[in-house]
Amino acid sequence: MENKKVSVQLHTPILIEVKTGQSQHVFNISGTISFWHQGGFVLKAEDLKSEKGEKLDPLSSEIFLPFHKVDHMMILA
Repeated sequence: MENKKVSVQLHTPILIEVKTGQSQHVFNISGTISFWHQGGFVLKAEDLKSEKGEKLDPLSSEIFLPFHKVDHMMILA
């Protein structure tokens, strides 16, 4: 699954730090899987959206997503 582009919808949100210094809830993430682990995966995020669909600008582009947080995942390419 590494190096696959995916779109992930989360069952429950995760908190990420955005460039404004605040924390925001993320529900939808698109990006490329950089590392797959038995407990989750690291995603190089390209597009993050809040519950309201607002685009978020994260402080770091790599995010660990535990499998129990993922509701749906679609392989894009």
